[in-house]
Amino acid sequence: MPVRFQNIALSLSGGGYRAAAFHLGGMTCLHEMQYENEPLLKQLAILSSISGGTITGVVYAHTLAQGGSFDDFYHKMYGFLKKDTLLTNALSKLNNPDAWQDY
Repeated sequence: MPVRFQNIALSLSGGGYRAAAFHLGGMTCLHEMQYENEPLLKQLAILSSISGGTITGVVYAHTLAQGGSFDDFYHKMYGFLKKDTLLTNALSKLNNPDAWQDY
């Protein structure tokens, strides 16, 4: 009989920056959940991603490949997402009537 929670596969869906932020939260939850006194995320064997999920997946895989910890990954990813001004810029243009005069 297979052992529970070994060789977990995780699929990170698309959706741009919103998905990247969502997956950071989901992976944080898996990191905080314990199984046999280890973070459940340590049982991750396969990571599949697309689009926004790939942003999070690549940062995670790269951090681990460099010998970094989950906390290192979290701070890199959080810092990256915090710097993003896409939504702020989009809303400022949408709320500016002068920006729409040429359309």
